[in-house]
Amino acid sequence: MRIVRIAAATALLLAGVHPATGPRAAMHPSGNRYVCSELESKFRTVVARDDRRQRDFLLFEAARKGCVEIVARLLDRGASIEARNAIGNTPLAVAAA
Repeated sequence: MRIVRIAAATALLLAGVHPATGPRAAMHPSGNRYVCSELESKFRTVVARDDRRQRDFLLFEAARKGCVEIVARLLDRGASIEARNAIGNTPLAVAAA
């Protein structure tokens, strides 16, 4: 699973995320195909609604779970690489945790 999380972090870095991340993120990735397929369904719903806030929220979930393809697709559709969650972490911090 570590390699999957590294790939998600790499996708975020390639999108221009600055690696300064603030406090440590305590997330537990699962990164398996079943989890990513569930996120794929959420992705289609969020894109159809054109809701930026939901795209940002889903970006955190995809980064945490190591769903690299969904991370890249969300970034392509305008999810914010600068978004912060409730404890102040960025998607990169979540992916790297």
